[in-house]
Amino acid sequence: MKSSLLLLGTLLLSQPSPSPPVFCEVRILRDYDVSLTYFAVFRLASSCPAGGVARVRKSSTMNTKAAGARYQPIRPLVGAWEVSADGTTIPFSSRWTLNSWQWQYWDGDEWKPMKSARRLPSGERP
Repeated sequence: MKSSLLLLGTLLLSQPSPSPPVFCEVRILRDYDVSLTYFAVFRLASSCPAGGVARVRKSSTMNTKAAGARYQPIRPLVGAWEVSADGTTIPFSSRWTLNSWQWQYWDGDEWKPMKSARRLPSGERP
């Protein structure tokens, strides 16, 4: 019994640790512009390797907290949503965005604003 537990512990410790995720740039396509809002569609950059992900969040461009930091009420406990080649964890309703908000992506070191395009390429669905 003791030797089997020791063997199990050795096997668990000898497993390679998972490699850290590769963070990719993501671009945003502004689809369905309606007055002061638009529907955001996310696409990973073509340079993103297989298995790469993007972490994204919304940030206010107008409102600030008491200390002067930008207001980010979206997902305060988790911090961000993920976008991958397989899809996104962003709920459909949260993709509707006021023009006074900015989408940002995490590059592994800091949050950066996303580049945006006005429309989806013809024939492409959100």
